[in-house]
Amino acid sequence: MKTLPLLKSCFLLGAAASAFLLLPATSSAAILAFDEDGALPVNQGTGFGKNWGSATGWHDGAAFGSWVDGSVAAFNDGGNMGIEMNGNRTLAGITKTTANNNFTLINLTGNILTLDPGAAIDVNQNTLAFTYGRVSGSNIVINGPGDVRFGSGDVFDTTANTISGVTLNGGNLLLAKSSVAAVGGNVIVNAGGLTFQNNSQLTGGGATNLTQNSGGIDFGGFGQEVNSVTLNGGVNGSAPSANLYITGASALTVRNVSLNANTTTHLNGAAQTVRFDATNNGTGQVSGNVIFGDGNKTFNVENGTEIADLRVIGNISQQVWATSDPGLIKTGAGALELYGTMSYQGNTVVNEGVLSLTDTSVMTFFIGANGINNGITGNGTGQLFMNGDFVFDLSAAGTTVGNSWNIADLGQFTASGFFGSFDVASFSEISTGLWERDLSGNIYQFSETTGLLTVVPEPSIVGLLMVAGLALVVVLRRRSGARTV
Repeated sequence: MKTLPLLKSCFLLGAAASAFLLLPATSSAAILAFDEDGALPVNQGTGFGKNWGSATGWHDGAAFGSWVDGSVAAFNDGGNMGIEMNGNRTLAGITKTTANNNFTLINLTGNILTLDPGAAIDVNQNTLAFTYGRVSGSNIVINGPGDVRFGSGDVFDTTANTISGVTLNGGNLLLAKSSVAAVGGNVIVNAGGLTFQNNSQLTGGGATNLTQNSGGIDFGGFGQEVNSVTLNGGVNGSAPSANLYITGASALTVRNVSLNANTTTHLNGAAQTVRFDATNNGTGQVSGNVIFGDGNKTFNVENGTEIADLRVIGNISQQVWATSDPGLIKTGAGALELYGTMSYQGNTVVNEGVLSLTDTSVMTFFIGANGINNGITGNGTGQLFMNGDFVFDLSAAGTTVGNSWNIADLGQFTASGFFGSFDVASFSEISTGLWERDLSGNIYQFSETTGLLTVVPEPSIVGLLMVAGLALVVVLRRRSGARTV
């Protein structure tokens, strides 16, 4: 069976040592080092309230002067410190090159710090934090190994960033704005860790695609909305539980990795696909609960080398606001295993590959008037194997003798079967593969042979009919004998 450590939280200030890495030598932008007092040695100083706009606050390697937009900002020495932006600034990148401070960069409300496209943020140790203002840019690259933090973590940091695209190559990226977007676009984790420290840190409305190639993602118990999530490697976790709201058509793609059990995935788009990518073989796993919004959800499972290609361990239900009854469509030549409680009210359709309901699974069928129900069907090319429990919700079921419902359309599969642990909740197995329940005098039977649920006559009525039939035969025989005489 294929089946997370949480990333550390990093505070705004701390006593641990920290350092900045230099930008790559290929950068052609001027490097300006911040200096507290405009005097040698170049030292960023200690304390808050420093002025980014000081006339002698920056050193270009030869002389002191004021900040020049388009330069790389370097912070080289000193203690814990905060700089007030005092105006909009444009940067080619940021470096933090010493190991003995924990620096905080403060953006006052109304000011914008704009990073050039593709700008690098290189932090060696501890935290570089952008707070109380707006950071703008595209395709930002964060190299670590220190922490970069967008947001202060308090309720006053309410100005959304306008960052489209972030690649994390090392260190930790901490998102802590006050329930407004910290980053958006294509957010890629190649190494290090992405940690959410508040709700709604990603640009919503289908504007964020989250990809994890390695490293870690810690949802931190907070809810995020994304267009899509692709898990190619690494680990992810959340303590306490978190909600992941996915709206895009290509909703979730996993390789041989697991989406953490404490993460509930909300598939809120109209028609979405969850895909197992068999590039690495192994088994993908969605360990937490899944909730369907409107529209059917397609589980496209590629065929790898394992018996199970994709496992859904958690429960699958539907949103209370859903205006239609969403179902699950299985495609792809691989094998999908369901382990939890399935209570969505649409159909389960196997168009390709294998669907297995394991011995821990529970699937609910909602029974209405004659022939009205959700069920399991296929197109004649898939396989269906059923363990676990069937539950029939009979609260709105028809009661007329002869009513029937096609629960599992067994003729639509190349192979299918019920196995030893199979059970029908609240029914009794009266003979091998035949299950029966008496509900207020209405007798319902489910047959493993046909996959049908039917209303049958009460045994007492059957007996009376048999007695009446025998009596009628006797009378007819007597009448027939009288004619002969």
